Amino acid sequence: MDFKKPQIPTFDGKQNMVFQLRKKLNSSEKYRRYEVEILKVVNSGSAPFNAVISVPKADEQLDFTKYYQTESYINRVEAPNNNFQFNYAKYLSRKNIFHQAFINGEVITVPKKALTFSEKIKQQRLNVLQNIDHSSLQPRNKEFLKGIILADRTEMDEETVSDFNKSGLVHLLAISGTHMVIIFWLLIWVLRKLIPLKFRNLSIILALVFIWFFAIFIDYGSSVLRSCIMITAYYMFVLLQRKSDLLHALALAGFMILIFDTNQIYDVGFQLSFLAVLGIYWLNQPILKYLPKPKNNFQNFLVNIPSVSLSAQLATLPLVIYYFHQYSLVSILANLIIIPFSEIIIISSLVMTVLLVFKIDFSLFNLIYDGMVNTLLSAIKWFANLDFAFFKNIPMTLLEASLLLLSFYFLRDVLLKKDFKSAVRFSYGMLIFLP
Repeated sequence: MDFKKPQIPTFDGKQNMVFQLRKKLNSSEKYRRYEVEILKVVNSGSAPFNAVISVPKADEQLDFTKYYQTESYINRVEAPNNNFQFNYAKYLSRKNIFHQAFINGEVITVPKKALTFSEKIKQQRLNVLQNIDHSSLQPRNKEFLKGIILADRTEMDEETVSDFNKSGLVHLLAISGTHMVIIFWLLIWVLRKLIPLKFRNLSIILALVFIWFFAIFIDYGSSVLRSCIMITAYYMFVLLQRKSDLLHALALAGFMILIFDTNQIYDVGFQLSFLAVLGIYWLNQPILKYLPKPKNNFQNFLVNIPSVSLSAQLATLPLVIYYFHQYSLVSILANLIIIPFSEIIIISSLVMTVLLVFKIDFSLFNLIYDGMVNTLLSAIKWFANLDFAFFKNIPMTLLEASLLLLSFYFLRDVLLKKDFKSAVRFSYGMLIFLP
């Protein structure tokens, strides 16, 4: 087979272009950033292509109901000069994006005659985000609500994002398995109160349907899809009265995602998401052996928080350092303290979002929600300010990351068997880090 590299057009000088919105990206201090499809560059003859554009915050926000026309310089996205910086150009290239543009001039808009189903869903999500903007919540808490429920961190201030990164709690701002499981269990609990016991399976089916609609609504990231597929696979076994298997569910999730988009295997979020679940599967039970034995469900919940958190963090540690070259030692402690509280926050955020969808501004609930989020953000800032525990510019090659992963694979035997042979195997991967 003849595999050809994509033809990447180049442009000199200002270009008159027509484009439409595909996705909203993280904003900077002065600009909103978007992933767009450039449909036409006047007098160039180029085929439609994707690009990242930046628009001043003073300008009207883009949406999915219009075509846009403007003049701008269209430049190639350049790779960083520092080897240990995140290679944004390489990341975008895997999404077939090679260009960027800054829009500073007049933008002409033309309404679309019809929207696709996908565009209608995305526009509805944009409308909900605008409802949150118009609420009486505190500005910082509005952005937190968008991130924790609607997977939109695009307007969150850099200081707050930095606090989450430095404390090792950035996963709270990504809709992950934790979020989806909490939402699913909440739905099951509500539906079982409303539906007679003899129709128990109906509550499971309705809850599964809801989380899939929710996944589509928030633009189904890889962690969301993985969670939905795994929850669906697990409860299909329950409905069929068969024994469930985590690895089968995880493999099915990965297979289905990669069938539709093989480039997802290069996505950092995809890799970290699946590694975290594998880490929990592989290390959680061995770690639990060293913790107090729970006597009831509440104690079981408390004991599993540190074991699950530690398992996931150990499994993802090599890739986190390889891609981002930074790590916070305080993240384990921060997760132990924050995660139980975050479950209350996630449920409250879901209720708040539902109220705002229907434009219900409940002042007392707003006040309580503001107080809870402020407390959470203050605690996260305290952890983030422990600079002695935060390390950056950590060099790590792919070989080193692979050997570290291999060491964690052998760590299971060290914890379970506690023999010399297992310790030697575990040590092999660590030798490369000795000076």
